[in-house]
Amino acid sequence: MANCSKCGEALTGAARFCSACGAPAVSVDAPTVLAPVPGPAAAAAPAPVTAPAPAPALPRGAPPGYVGTPWNVAPIAPPPPSPPAYGPGALVLVHWADGNRYPGTVLQASGRQVLVAFPSGMQQWVDLQYVSSGA
Repeated sequence: MANCSKCGEALTGAARFCSACGAPAVSVDAPTVLAPVPGPAAAAAPAPVTAPAPAPALPRGAPPGYVGTPWNVAPIAPPPPSPPAYGPGALVLVHWADGNRYPGTVLQASGRQVLVAFPSGMQQWVDLQYVSSGA
């Protein structure tokens, strides 16, 4: 174990300065040898470097300069199917809360609802999610 050259205090381990007086433990001219710093225990080996995947083939008939869809752009999804259009006079089946489907005739349509006339004479506005084709 080494001692401080200024105050004589014992130096601990790889200390670069004396803990008692603060004097440098190593002369400036002498090379400094540092102890290795312990790293994380049992670090996993890095993944091997692999070659990048080949570029996908261009579609047939692609125009000059076509580069395809960039990797960071989500593919464009097709628009959701529009609900079937039930115009006045259309024969429909309405799914009722009791689980049965009742026939009716469309009298009016407005946005996502249709006015349905049932054979009993009752008329009811019904959301399109409960209407199916009766033909």
